[in-house]
Amino acid sequence: MIDEAVLSVVQYAYEMGGFYTRSNFARGNAENVAAAALQGLLTTEVPREGYGSIWRPTPLGTDAIFVGSGTPSSLYTHGGLPDGFLSSLTERPQLAH
Repeated sequence: MIDEAVLSVVQYAYEMGGFYTRSNFARGNAENVAAAALQGLLTTEVPREGYGSIWRPTPLGTDAIFVGSGTPSSLYTHGGLPDGFLSSLTERPQLAH
């Protein structure tokens, strides 16, 4: 079972489209961000580019949000990643600082 505080960090990343590694949110939640990353729920990896400075939920993290909330996972219902997931990795969204 995923700790509620860790899951809330993943959900924040999902709702905000990510957050900077040096943001006030990341600093204030450093232990939960680290735990989420160690559990494979958050990553800074950017496909075909390596690693960046934005924490984003992984497919496993997105799955944890929906399954943990009792909502059917978009990974199961759509047979792939949530709508807009990959485009959010390549675009520069307006992130919370």
